[in-house]
Formats: sequence, C-alpha cells, structure tokens
Amino acid sequence: LRVLQERTFERVGSSQPRKADVRIVATTNRILENEIADGRFREDLYFRLAVVPLNIPPLRDRVGDVIPLCDHFLDRASRRLNRPRVVLAPDAVDLLLTYHWPGNVRELENLVTRACVWSIGEPIQAKDLSPWLQASRSTPGHVDGHANIPREGATLDEIEQATIIATLQKFSGNRAQA
Repeated sequence: LRVLQERTFERVGSSQPRKADVRIVATTNRILENEIADGRFREDLYFRLAVVPLNIPPLRDRVGDVIPLCDHFLDRASRRLNRPRVVLAPDAVDLLLTYHWPGNVRELENLVTRACVWSIGEPIQAKDLSPWLQASRSTPGHVDGHANIPREGATLDEIEQATIIATLQKFSGNRAQA
C-alpha cells in the first residue's frame, strides 16, 4: 500500500527507504465493490488502485474488435514464427465472429497463434479452428489430420506428448524442424 500511496518501500532487512517509479495497471473480471462488501478484497487497496477505472466489455460484446485483433495476432505470430502470414478462410472468419469468447482476448490470441503454428500454408478453415473452441472440446478433433487434440481435463504430460507427436508428424519426423 505504501508503494502505491507514497511511492517508497524498504527492502527486507533494510531501514533505508527507496523510491519506486512505477505505474500499476490492474485488471479483474469481478465487480470489486461486491468483493469488498463480501470481504474478499481490501477496501484500502481498492481506493489506491481505482484512480482511473476503465470498464472494458468482454470480447463477446465487442464483435467489431474480433477481426482487427485477429489481424494483429496473425501479424505478430507470423513475425515470431518467421513464416508467411496465415490467411483465414471466410468460414473461419464467420466462426470467429459468432463464437462467444469465454476466454476473452487471450483465448483469441492463443487460438490465432495455435492456428499459425499448425498452418501448412493454406487458408485456415473453420474446421481447423472449431476443435479448439470451448463448445467443441468434448469432441476429439484433428489438427491437419495428424494428431488428436487432448481431451478436456488432460494432464500437462498428455498435452505435451500429443503436441510433440503432432509436431513431429507435421515435419515428417524431422526433429530439427519440429
């Protein structure tokens, strides 16, 4: 609280105050006033953080933002992967615009990045994306016809194993490329 209010702190074991030149951006999907009333969030912390509150609606309520965000994530993923930019087929765009996005922008970013990783240079179709969307998780799917997507509730080891096998298959067993 002192860092937020006075912009000073003391290291553990020290009595010398140090200055902190930081800006705090905090986010939540909860209504903090309700959390305070229920005793799950400190009121004094709330009043130190709530200097410029911004209420940003979830992605499902901002359908007009889906495609510009998708374009941004496609560009970024293609640069990171050092690959040509992936193109979305019209049915994939329709799917993205009608999906309810329970994971919000992070879900969209992960979906687009995953599609870029699995892409083999052809436009991404809705059938390529749908196995990764929440409504389809209970149905096993295939990525580029190579490997099953791990079922919901799979362990990290199972997910890692499926990803490694699928990646190796995608690159015909070439471990350096994978």
